[in-house]
Amino acid sequence: MEQFFSGIPDVLWYAIIISFFSAVSPLTLAYLTNKHTRRDRAEDWARQDAVALHAARAAELLLADNKKVAATTALVITKLDVVHTLVNSTLTEAMQSEYEAVKRELVLLNEIVALNKVAGREPSNAALLEISQAEIKIGELSQALADRLKAATQAAMQVKAAMPLVAMTKNGTGMPSTETPG
Repeated sequence: MEQFFSGIPDVLWYAIIISFFSAVSPLTLAYLTNKHTRRDRAEDWARQDAVALHAARAAELLLADNKKVAATTALVITKLDVVHTLVNSTLTEAMQSEYEAVKRELVLLNEIVALNKVAGREPSNAALLEISQAEIKIGELSQALADRLKAATQAAMQVKAAMPLVAMTKNGTGMPSTETPG
């Protein structure tokens, strides 16, 4: 065999070697590039999985915080409704007292007018004006008290409806409590 190879000129050997490496080099580069690309993809997928895991955990924490905020907000709203009801009830009591006082005043003014008529005197214009203003004021106060009664009834129903939300905040789970409110 040595004779077979010895008859080949060196130039041809160089051409064969160069041709061999010219054919093998791109294949080797393609193999190495493919190997690196697969490794890079695997690393990228692992990174994306880690990011997705962190995002899912952040979403869980956000959801838990949102539930706590919603429960706390419901509790605050309920307490504000109670305060609002108390303030309104005090104002309603004051309006009721004014209503009763104006009614007593109207009765007294009518008695004065009647006494003047019995005595043969005409009632004064000031007394008649006060009577008409008292009647107007009684009508306004009567309507305002009726509106307040309606609003208080609606507020009481809203507070009653919000009680399960208050119970949810007391047990801290965001789930309805087994305790009875109150």
